[in-house]
Parts: sequence; C-alpha cells; structure tokens
Amino acid sequence: MFAHAGLDAQTNRLQLAVLAVDGGTPVRTFDLPVTAWPFFRWSPDSRAFIYIDTRGDVSNLWRLPLDGGKPVQVTDFTTHFIQTFAYSRDGKELALSRGSTTRDALIIRDEQ
Repeated sequence: MFAHAGLDAQTNRLQLAVLAVDGGTPVRTFDLPVTAWPFFRWSPDSRAFIYIDTRGDVSNLWRLPLDGGKPVQVTDFTTHFIQTFAYSRDGKELALSRGSTTRDALIIRDEQ
C-alpha cells in the first residue's frame, strides 16, 4: 500500500488516501483538519499516519490510526512551527526541525 495527500474535489479539504500498490480507487480515505499540512509520514509500526497540525503559531505532530480511530497528539509543543520530521530506522527516536517565522511589513511613500 501507499498513501497520497491531496485536496478532496467535493469538500476542498486536505485528505489522505491509502491505495493499493497497483492503483485503482482508494482503499481508505481520511479527512485531515484544516490546520494540517499536506506532509505526513507512516508511523514506525505502519499502523498510522503522522502529520503536522499547526494551530495559531504552534505546530504539533498527530497520529492518525489506519483503523479509523481518533487522532492522538504525539508532541506537546507550545511554541514554534515544525518544518519537517522523521523517525529513526528502528522507530525509537524522532528527529524534527522547528523554528519561527518573522513577518514585517514596510510601507514606503514618496512624500512630494
């Protein structure tokens, strides 16, 4: 099996679709929260998807079980965005990159 993230044509919401290797219609689809990024990884045990959910200015990882269970929060950060993440080969460690974004606006007018 493999998975693909994309927008659902009817709801215009981000959706994960699990497909058989030979293609065809999805075996199962999952609607993600509107705050989720279209970036995910399989969990180390291959029984769930791990995805980034950013609410306000804070990102956390969530685990979405393939059996249809409710998503479970994996990390509990209170600041910064998660840019990317990966599990170690043995699945015992998690590496991630986090940071913040600064945005400034500057208006320059020609006062003549």
